[in-house]
Amino acid sequence: MIRWLILISWVFSLQMVQAAEEEPTFVIDADRFSVGQAHDYRIGNFEQELTETELLDILRERRYEKTHIFEVKYNQNLYFSYVVHNVSGRAQTVYVRFPLWFMKSNLWLLKDGRLVALKRYPRWGDTFYIDLPPGVHRMVGMRHSASTQTGQAKGVRMLDFQTLEEEWRGIEMLLAIVYGAVGTMIFYNFGMYLVHRRIFFVFYMLYSGAALYVLLIINGYIPYHMPHLSLAGFLGCVALILFCNSSLNIRHRFPRVQRASLVCGLICLLLSAFSMVTGHWLGFSLSMPVVMAYCLLASVVSLRSGYKPALYFVIGWGVFLVCCSVVVMNIAFWGFTILGYLVILGFAAEVSLFSFAIGQKVRLAEEEALRANDHAFSQLKKVFYPHQIHMMKEGLALEETMPTSERDACAICFDIVRSSLIESHSGRSFIEDSLKACESALTEHYDGESMVATGYRVKEMGDGFLCTVGYPFRTVNGQDTAMGAMELALNFVKIFQKQVDELAPGQLIFCSVGLAFGNIQGHFPKVGVVEYEVGGRAVDLAQRYESFRKLHFPDGPPAHVITVHAALYQQLPSHLQKNFISVDLRAASVVMRDDPAATHVYYCLLSPDAVRDSHQISA
Repeated sequence: MIRWLILISWVFSLQMVQAAEEEPTFVIDADRFSVGQAHDYRIGNFEQELTETELLDILRERRYEKTHIFEVKYNQNLYFSYVVHNVSGRAQTVYVRFPLWFMKSNLWLLKDGRLVALKRYPRWGDTFYIDLPPGVHRMVGMRHSASTQTGQAKGVRMLDFQTLEEEWRGIEMLLAIVYGAVGTMIFYNFGMYLVHRRIFFVFYMLYSGAALYVLLIINGYIPYHMPHLSLAGFLGCVALILFCNSSLNIRHRFPRVQRASLVCGLICLLLSAFSMVTGHWLGFSLSMPVVMAYCLLASVVSLRSGYKPALYFVIGWGVFLVCCSVVVMNIAFWGFTILGYLVILGFAAEVSLFSFAIGQKVRLAEEEALRANDHAFSQLKKVFYPHQIHMMKEGLALEETMPTSERDACAICFDIVRSSLIESHSGRSFIEDSLKACESALTEHYDGESMVATGYRVKEMGDGFLCTVGYPFRTVNGQDTAMGAMELALNFVKIFQKQVDELAPGQLIFCSVGLAFGNIQGHFPKVGVVEYEVGGRAVDLAQRYESFRKLHFPDGPPAHVITVHAALYQQLPSHLQKNFISVDLRAASVVMRDDPAATHVYYCLLSPDAVRDSHQISA
């Protein structure tokens, strides 16, 4: 029995001598240390876990090889060995920290011919610790892989307790900031969706949620499993593509880029399916850079077209694309631990920049809505008076913006005599310009607050129009309604003659104006299009008295003619009345339509020369 013990001790003493001859994986030379992995002694991948006896046999027979490349296979157990030199001159408590992309890990120290398991440090994922005396030591590890992966064997760190705690607090703070930012963006976008009902907020929520799930897996808070990780990554990629297309309006603005997004989505589907089926990390790792490249392209195209919020997308996706690419290259070729956190920093930068982009996008959307609103109201000015638009902006209904009561006022009917015979090279243009010039006189002295104006246009009809004086707007400075109507009628004639002199010089073109006094009322229709209408006896009579010139001058009047209703004539001062010619309707056996009780009609003729003489027309 003693002979066998001596033999075993001799064998493992020989192993320690061999370990001393082998190049160390870690060298501890101080009380404070943070040592990175120099290389690996690869034992191999096994479908079943090895027993202690099998591991001891492998170590005794040196069935391992030094390598700078690690290779793990999906759902298999990777075994490896480290040589640790403690040359600090005293026993050290060492903490061995592994990367977190594995489902199960164990670490043993070869001591006195046996494998002594290291204790697991509870605060930080796959981290183990043990008291290590001075000298040369061999460790053996096992990690059950949740993916197929290759890369540089530099991911393992050996630290003292104080350094480990300092690094953990820094990383913990970084992760808290990132998780807080992502969580905040999820709730922020949810709130923005409830307020604005824009679908891109929902897509960004889904993308942020998938990214948060991936980060929790990578950092060890959720069990790592490549099919689950690939599925979450694929959903995040799809949500990001949809967010990019909807937020930048790619579908309508850039159809070719929209087709590129379909190709990008198909590539992500194939890569994710590859990782889910084979468990290989490459498909998952490449899917996000592919999507980032597409999103960067789409944002650059949108920015070049003049869409300002795209600048934040360009910077955010550009930074994230660089970070993702560096992390993939680091896993495959470099193996620096610190570079593994670039993807977290890149995502945090993307989230921060996107908050600015979404804010500016919402602000631009509000400005666009305001411009559209202003444009709509500017177009309404063609239909409504400014005071009506102001009252509607204040929340009043259209029916409350104009009076609907009854009142005695004057109505005027203006018409161009024999307009079809006008010889102007542009007859229609002449008529339109003439009517527009006459109607512009109605808005003189308009005041929406006090409801005052020279007149109110009721409607256009044929080559003329109807208007009222004294309703719905009161006359300027409380002027007598009849006098206000007469002054406006004379002004119409003066304006029309000026248009004739400018647009149809040398032609004898006259206008006819009919005036009446009586009841007028405004109203809004109860059915159909709600449009303010003004009607009443005075409006009807103004048309009848204007048409009297056709009966009295069957070949057309020899000058401009103003025909006046008896009720209005009687309100005019005597110096005006003497300018009118009275027609006895009974003597002429004429019955005025809509006014059978009328006995007289009054008219006056105004020659072009008299109209041009401002003193005469004023008199």
